[in-house]
Amino acid sequence: MPLSDFFYWIWRGKSAKRALLNIAIKNKVKIKGITLDLGGKNFPSYHDILFSSWDKNLIVMDILPGNTVSVLGDLVSTPFKDNSIDTIICFNVLEHVYDFQKAFQELYRILNTGGTVYGYVPFLCQVHSDPSDYWRYTEDCLKNLLKNHSLSLIHLEYHGGPFLSCFDLIPFHRLLKLIRVLLVIPFLFADILTKKIKSDFGRNYPLGYFFIAQKVQ
Repeated sequence: MPLSDFFYWIWRGKSAKRALLNIAIKNKVKIKGITLDLGGKNFPSYHDILFSSWDKNLIVMDILPGNTVSVLGDLVSTPFKDNSIDTIICFNVLEHVYDFQKAFQELYRILNTGGTVYGYVPFLCQVHSDPSDYWRYTEDCLKNLLKNHSLSLIHLEYHGGPFLSCFDLIPFHRLLKLIRVLLVIPFLFADILTKKIKSDFGRNYPLGYFFIAQKVQ
């Protein structure tokens, strides 16, 4: 992980969870064709990474109106035709959907054959109602949900560890930028050190999971 990128996002006022997600987006997300961004209202920071300007092939759907929202709708019942979307962005959305089985069915239905879903779900974080917060997904849960809905898992990674999870649970966002950057350093390196001692240690205390899945048929 490029530490300069991590500290840049902390300086921007983002949580450790968001900083790690943005790094994954920069390195692993490849946009193609008609792109549906679920829950991407009000210019989320990952738009700075993925889109140099407003993309005519980008559709932003949210249940609430916002500056970037082009379609109002719910993931369990979208207005899109079968096999009509080439790329789906689904960051920090699935925990807010009560009928998550239907949500995964809908992802499969609207995704074009060969299309890609880029997703992220938080795990160790505070309750964040937007407007409601229902679920936390484990690695095993995500693997099974994708498999059961005929989405082929390409990549799955956990982010963070116990110390960065603690950092995010403390309201450091209220502090000055420089103080936040200095405060995150021991939390970050504590996670790095514990992973060197026991490589899978952080897997039990993740901030969240980033995944890539495809519809192959």
